[in-house]
Amino acid sequence: RCEAFAVLDVACLPDCLREVVTEHTARGGGNVGPALSIAAIIGLEFYLAVLAHANGDDDDQILDALELAESANLVVTIGTDRFAFSHALIANSLVQGLTPTRRATLHRKVAEAYEALGWTETHLGELAGHWREARGEGAPGRALDYTRRAGDRARAALAPPAAPRASRAPPERAAGSYP
Repeated sequence: RCEAFAVLDVACLPDCLREVVTEHTARGGGNVGPALSIAAIIGLEFYLAVLAHANGDDDDQILDALELAESANLVVTIGTDRFAFSHALIANSLVQGLTPTRRATLHRKVAEAYEALGWTETHLGELAGHWREARGEGAPGRALDYTRRAGDRARAALAPPAAPRASRAPPERAAGSYP
């Protein structure tokens, strides 16, 4: 199983590394390169459904591309319908190979894919990040909305509920008699 990877500064990757990744993705043929570029925008780990929707393909076409990428050791299966890049440098190299406009366009497509799949409440942080990097009308407002919602959810998860606090209080305090 792959572990989480640190995010790297894409501007620091050497050209020779990008060339190696480009060569490996080209060996897969067809839509392997474009599919993996979108997957890299999604993140180091990604769902088949999000990738297929963002790419405008059905699951079978994307799965074919991912199986070719897996045989080239570019990605690994980490669960049912879930994949990860075999190394963070692969994903970062693919992102670096995109123009800023293409990156922003793909971030929007990925954010729209999460929304279309109805995965908004379970992926608020991801949506905030993709909308923040997206281009086009409404992107900044949507980024702000998802950022606020993600923050509210995180704050609520950290707030201890009142009932357990009261049940841990000494008996005299639980009854309401305070010194």
